[in-house]
Order: sequence, then structure tokens, then C-alpha cells
Amino acid sequence: MSKLIERLNEAARVVTKPIGFGKSTPAVTRRPMPLIARSTQATDIEHLDDYLSGADAILFTKLGSGAKTLPQIAKSMPDTPWGLYLEDIGNRNLKPLTGAGGDFVVFPASTPLTTPRDNKLGKILQVEASLSEGLFRTVNELPVDAILIADEPGKETSLTWHHLMLFQRFADLLTKP
Repeated sequence: MSKLIERLNEAARVVTKPIGFGKSTPAVTRRPMPLIARSTQATDIEHLDDYLSGADAILFTKLGSGAKTLPQIAKSMPDTPWGLYLEDIGNRNLKPLTGAGGDFVVFPASTPLTTPRDNKLGKILQVEASLSEGLFRTVNELPVDAILIADEPGKETSLTWHHLMLFQRFADLLTKP
């Protein structure tokens, strides 16, 4: 299983305090929500660790010629899971990604109906926040490991209270991280 998916599941796990008169055990501490950094460049390998040092995982987008450096990235950051954002995974061979040490793949809901068959690779489906509640509940039954809620394409905005309300609403509807 993907390291990132394991971390997301640990962060989402509900920790309850034991009750009763028996011997008390220390409460299990809950892991904080993982921080996933997005990077559009994978060519400056020497300074990549400096730029992304606080992240729990890295998502590479629009690699272009940087795709050749993926094995070097994996060696330079062995403890940090990383993955790729793929527009169309239907026609792509993901063996180079897993062979280079890739941990997960993110793909939009508009991609053709194929998913990677590699069980070690985490599959994250990107959906828009404008989905209806009924359609959002159906995501629970899809063969993906996690959900990424995205804003409108091309619209770069700061995180707002409205975003947090939407994320909480979707977290209540979903069983997946």
C-alpha cells in the first residue's frame, strides 16, 4: 500500500479515550493532517529538498523534461512519498513511476475509465467541489484510495473559510481520506 495513503488513513482515524474502571492506558495521539506540497519542477534536484523540506509528500505536476530525473528525486528524498498528477492515465504505462519509487498518482474525474492496476500505487481521484451531495456519496464505491477536492481549474485562490466548510462537508460524506 502507498505510504501517503497510510498516513492519510492514520490522520483520519478517530481516536477514542478508554472508559471504565480498568487499568488506564495512555491515549493514542492522533497524527496531524499530512501536508502535500505541489511542485511543477523536478529538474533542480540539488535544491529540491530545501524547497520541500516541511512536506509529508510531494505531488509533481507538468514535469515535461523533468520526468527523466524521477529516479534521482527518489534517491535524494528516500523517506518522502511522491507522486504524479496525470491528465490521462488510460494510455500511460505507470511502470517507470513505480520503478523510480513513486508512491501515488492523482487523476481528474474526467479521465477515461481506467485505473492503475498496481496495488502498491495509491490512487487519488480529483473531483470538483461543485459536485452534488448524492454524486459525492457515490465516490465511496469507486476503486480509488483517496479523494482530492479541487477548485475550478485555473482559478488560484487563497484558502478561505468557505473552502474549510466545503472540505468538512465532504469529509462527513466520504469514508475515504
